[in-house]
Amino acid sequence: MMFVGSTVLGAVGFGTGVASMPVLLLVLDPQSAVVMLNTVALGLKGWIVVQSWQDLPLKKIGPIAIAALLGAPIGVFILDSVEAGVLRIGISAFIVLLALLTVLKPNGGIPMPYPVGLLAGFAVGITSSAFGVGGPLVALFLLERGWPKLAMRASMAFYLMATGVVAIVGYAIAGLYTRERLALVLLAIVPVLAGLKVGSMLMRRMDERAFRYAALAVIFVSSGIVLAKEALQKL
Repeated sequence: MMFVGSTVLGAVGFGTGVASMPVLLLVLDPQSAVVMLNTVALGLKGWIVVQSWQDLPLKKIGPIAIAALLGAPIGVFILDSVEAGVLRIGISAFIVLLALLTVLKPNGGIPMPYPVGLLAGFAVGITSSAFGVGGPLVALFLLERGWPKLAMRASMAFYLMATGVVAIVGYAIAGLYTRERLALVLLAIVPVLAGLKVGSMLMRRMDERAFRYAALAVIFVSSGIVLAKEALQKL
């Protein structure tokens, strides 16, 4: 599943947790799954940023990344100590609603002023660190701002990389890195690198319209998985 997750990341710049987390949670405890996923994904995002640096609108995505840095420590605290099922449901339902409005509105979505991106960045800084998912909210904002696919892919990777750095430092401080979890990180490296290569090839074959549909599909699937998982846990 890490191969699939890294393929999605290589293609659209986010979505590693979407494809990987549901299956990882079947075989790992939540802390191990999130810590392993975010640690491995950090290197992938860094590689995408280096590869596509010339496409990165740093002045535009920079403030959103800074907002994420403020939220990431809160996410580490949640992962370490707080039950957050209600928060996951609320955020995922909100993302699905926004995505539906984007798809159904005839003139191409809903207006999202730049301050919305700052709020989204802060919120996803929390959810990415705590749950290993959350990028779709910022991705939806970038889609509605009309960013081209190369700029969006580079920006999502940069944004999530910044969040990941703070999260990993927090995991280390909180004592979440055990010998077993570090071994899982090493085992995931080969399939992750293979998936990243495949995802990059797919991205080059997509035009702007196909990229938009692919990104929206990731948004719907990721949010739907979180909602379904939480609903099943409540039964």
